[in-house]
Amino acid sequence: MIKKAVSNYKRAFLHDNHIDMLVISHLHKDHVSGLDELLNNNTRIDYIFLPYLLPVERLILALMYQNIPAWYYQFVADPVAYLLEYNVGTVVLFVGEGGEGEEGDSPEEIPPNPSEGKNEKKLDIKLEGTSSPDRFVDEEDGRAYISYGDRLLIKTHHGYVTALGMWIFRFFNYKLPVASLSRFKHCVEKVLNGISIKDAIRHKRLRGNLKNCYDRIKGNLGNDFNNTSLLLYHTPLGRHHSKKFLYSDKYCCYPLYSDEYCCSCYPYCHWPRIEYPTRYRDRFGQFLTGDIDLNHDYEQIRNHYRNYFHHTFAILVPHHGAEKNWNSSLIDDVPYPSIWIVSASLNSKYGHLHPSVICDISLSRHMFCWANELQGFFIEGAIEWQ
Repeated sequence: MIKKAVSNYKRAFLHDNHIDMLVISHLHKDHVSGLDELLNNNTRIDYIFLPYLLPVERLILALMYQNIPAWYYQFVADPVAYLLEYNVGTVVLFVGEGGEGEEGDSPEEIPPNPSEGKNEKKLDIKLEGTSSPDRFVDEEDGRAYISYGDRLLIKTHHGYVTALGMWIFRFFNYKLPVASLSRFKHCVEKVLNGISIKDAIRHKRLRGNLKNCYDRIKGNLGNDFNNTSLLLYHTPLGRHHSKKFLYSDKYCCYPLYSDEYCCSCYPYCHWPRIEYPTRYRDRFGQFLTGDIDLNHDYEQIRNHYRNYFHHTFAILVPHHGAEKNWNSSLIDDVPYPSIWIVSASLNSKYGHLHPSVICDISLSRHMFCWANELQGFFIEGAIEWQ
């Protein structure tokens, strides 16, 4: 299924086998599945953005899974080295560093107008670097990173990225201490006895030797790794009108608007192509949330994006619609009707796509769409600047 999805994407969109910008929300297996397929066949990627995790944190991820493809362990052992072995120009690592506005500073406004320059960069990275990378980057990684030069950038989420002078991308990520990390690291060091953590991730036997270390802490991990997700909000710059279309290859799952039946989805409305109402033409922002827990210090996220939410057209609901990651405060902060998309399996064994999430969205008069194995959605827009 993954191979087919990646193959279809390449055939439909990558006519020159080239991607300008790839964003990896976090390193959980289900959020990087198909990455090897995407990178193969000499696909050229100019920039890849992803959050940074310490080697010992990446080891925990490697020990979570069994009997999965070998490439994943190679990737988690050293994501930067793995990516730069392919036809990748630059890797941008985000190291979490608090929310904006913590000391009275105003969050970034959307720049007022697109640039009129004819030679605008495809991607102009206006993100702040960290003044002390060694605060965030493990020594084992740091020694290797020196050799990458300009092919590796270490950044915070302060600032933004622009594309062709007319589209803005704003990121956010927490820096979270993983629960029981020091206890786990002490156990690992005793077992490895001088072997590097990266080597332990790559080798099955060494991972097996560390199973007891992982078993001692796995019950305390909670949402730690979900909350390493890199959030992304992107929207056109400046004052504009946008004509928007939603394409569905099957049905739009549209909840009914009564208290009794709001959680039932009926495929009555087959909309192969919908034009979004004219009165919302100045809103085309899209908010991608990964697996973030919206109940973990949501005020930081709200403050970071408070000048952006009223431009919103589409939102990816976090963690596949899981109830424990959901916070209806996000609905209150998005003032205009918008499309809320959940990506979740039809038969999830993890309790994803919880009915209460559907109810909150539908009773707020937003449009709810469910992307799964049988149906997907495609959004297209035409932008006219004023």
